[in-house]
Amino acid sequence: MSLILGEASRQQHRLRGTAAMSLRHLMSEVASGDVVSKLKAAEQKWIKLIPHLAESLKPIAAQATKVRETYESFASSQPELLKQIIARVEKDPLCTGIVPTVAAARDPKLCKYTVEGTLVHEIMNNVKLLERREKTMYEGLEYKLTEKEKKEIIANSVAFLTAENNKVIASLSDSMSADKVKELEKEAQDHMAKAISSVKLSDIPDTMPFKEVLRMQ
Repeated sequence: MSLILGEASRQQHRLRGTAAMSLRHLMSEVASGDVVSKLKAAEQKWIKLIPHLAESLKPIAAQATKVRETYESFASSQPELLKQIIARVEKDPLCTGIVPTVAAARDPKLCKYTVEGTLVHEIMNNVKLLERREKTMYEGLEYKLTEKEKKEIIANSVAFLTAENNKVIASLSDSMSADKVKELEKEAQDHMAKAISSVKLSDIPDTMPFKEVLRMQ
């Protein structure tokens, strides 16, 4: 059991949250008001454009649907967290102030600059805004793990430990008889089954820091 819980703790840091798209990118959509309606409107515009787009651009249009679905899922599963994030965004929309996003200052001569009014400038502004928010805005916020996510953490932990056991047994197979290998495999399976049966969902913490969730996206 201790092995499974130990690996489960590490698996929490691999949590993907809502799987449709990265939560880090989703944070750029967080705002007050009816965000879902705005995302639906944007989605419909992209859907209408699909017949006129080159094949290479169609995945970009499909992303609008993923954004809307992921936001709805996040709002449904993390209502209190979303409410807290919106309150902080409303208080400081641009995350003003000096917020370092790199370990050391860069030489201005080596920096790349963008031109105001261009798409690249807009994208980079948004990227840097999200970086500043991650540095300062989400401190103290907790992500509530759903029952499904807890089950996934346990399942992923079991899969990882099983794979590690198999690697060890495989490395020893050349020096043992086939019967001994099967015996070890059976013993490992029995131990794993016993450990799994002793783990409960209540053994997994109910929350984890939201900053940790974003860091693993």
